[in-house]
Amino acid sequence: MYRSYLHPTLYMRATFSPETLLAAIEQRHVNDKKGRAHDGVWRVVICTEDSVADGEVQQALLNVSKVLRRMSTDGEVCTYVRARNHGVFRQILHMDGVEKIDGFVIPKVDTGFETYAQAVATSHFKLMPILESNQIVNQSHCMELLEVFDSYRGQIDCLRIGANDLMGYLGMRRDPQAYTVYDGPVGQTIFNIVNVFGGLGGFNITAPVFECYAPQFDDLLRKEVK
Repeated sequence: MYRSYLHPTLYMRATFSPETLLAAIEQRHVNDKKGRAHDGVWRVVICTEDSVADGEVQQALLNVSKVLRRMSTDGEVCTYVRARNHGVFRQILHMDGVEKIDGFVIPKVDTGFETYAQAVATSHFKLMPILESNQIVNQSHCMELLEVFDSYRGQIDCLRIGANDLMGYLGMRRDPQAYTVYDGPVGQTIFNIVNVFGGLGGFNITAPVFECYAPQFDDLLRKEVK
């Protein structure tokens, strides 16, 4: 069920059990122990890329296959699969039930994006390219990439920012104690992405993943979201 507006997205590695993945996909509302209803997950990405070790790829694909076969066709949650590479992407495209998902997240799109886009050109699938290579700091490269994306605008849901990869190229890691991802050199790169692909290109752009999972990081999460 494709939605044209964005919500926070839950990334789940494909090595989670099919039952765990399906629980996130199929539950729109969750009730806590006090009986209060609150919104559950709106968008799920099942990741077969960097959250999955090389030796786990076949198990991850088996889990994806099981999830696709068992998924409901009328769920409220937008569901995407993050393809590890083009070979994995092609395997998933041929799985039974793949038509139930909304699309694919495509990592490291600086080369080869057109191959992905052309493979789903006549389908309902949307694509979420991830901007995360070291070339993203190059303004002329961004302008060239914008031309490619513009040719496939109707197939692109949004552009995602891979901040962890961008920090890795600079030899940095997130400091979860005080600084948002926008504080520092990576923040400057993100602002340029927004200017080029959002301001000039008119694409929806999502914020980077927030990877600090503990209550003590709630204030930092609020600051980063703001």
